[in-house]
Amino acid sequence: MENVNFTEGLAFDISEQDRVKTIKCSGHIDSDNSILLSEIVNGIFKSGFFKIVIDLSAVKYISSAGWGIFLGNLRKATRGGGDIHLAGMQQSVKEVYKLLELNNLMLEFKTVQEASYFN
Repeated sequence: MENVNFTEGLAFDISEQDRVKTIKCSGHIDSDNSILLSEIVNGIFKSGFFKIVIDLSAVKYISSAGWGIFLGNLRKATRGGGDIHLAGMQQSVKEVYKLLELNNLMLEFKTVQEASYFN
């Protein structure tokens, strides 16, 4: 697992298994740190990976900027033959996800293991 520096309330750990990259986020995702998350996802795309799992089990809050990063990169992932799956959302995060009707656009799974299966 590759550890990416903790910045502005958010830490990242990146791992790879079976051509799927998993980004484990810890803390909160907001306008101050969502740019770094976008850079990490774009770096994964540049390295040829388009199947990404975002592990949100240790994330307490996601702002609209954070949700925008996921949605903005979703199209890039699908164009590359992959997808972005969300895993392990805490109840407060999941409530906003459903309120924004993102469940119509992005798949959510209870565990990283479940989210790691792509069609």
